[in-house]
Amino acid sequence: MTSQFDPGGRAFYASLARHLGAISSDVAEIERLIATLSPEADTGLAHETLVTLQKIDHIRQRIADLATLFESVGQDDVCETTVIDRITLAETRGLLNGVATKPQIEAGDLDLF
Repeated sequence: MTSQFDPGGRAFYASLARHLGAISSDVAEIERLIATLSPEADTGLAHETLVTLQKIDHIRQRIADLATLFESVGQDDVCETTVIDRITLAETRGLLNGVATKPQIEAGDLDLF
């Protein structure tokens, strides 16, 4: 039995980008649901709830950035500056230049939608 798997091929990166994009969408949907079900939804969210939602949103943003990165890598003509411009988080951009940065999540910097 032979395999069609080509880890360096454009089709692989396109499939990976679609898969990560779908995961990011699912996380965003869960994030919205949690925000509406929170007992504090009508009166303002408690600090702990905001921090938890912020972490969920950060996961979604990282997954979305990886989807963008893999989508870009799978294209014929890849321009590093174009890829960098499409990526939201500095920590993901750091993957391109080999400078890994620690995720910075500050309380109150919540951007859910």
